[in-house]
Amino acid sequence: MVVMRGGPLDMASCHATDPNLPKSTKSHFMKVLREAGVIRNEPNGRRRTLTLRRDDLDARFPGLLDSVLPG
Repeated sequence: MVVMRGGPLDMASCHATDPNLPKSTKSHFMKVLREAGVIRNEPNGRRRTLTLRRDDLDARFPGLLDSVLPG
């Protein structure tokens, strides 16, 4: 999450988790976050762009992200 806080991120270059994790584990992790409504995963040509759904999360849970994400 901290990595996506700054803006959109290319899925292929996402190292939000341990870079030594298998690709399948990383994909599953992103699927869980997407289905939970935490991130948005949008097609961008042959790649995927990840974005934190900050506006949606702030509307539903005011102050949550500010309390769990570092400055």
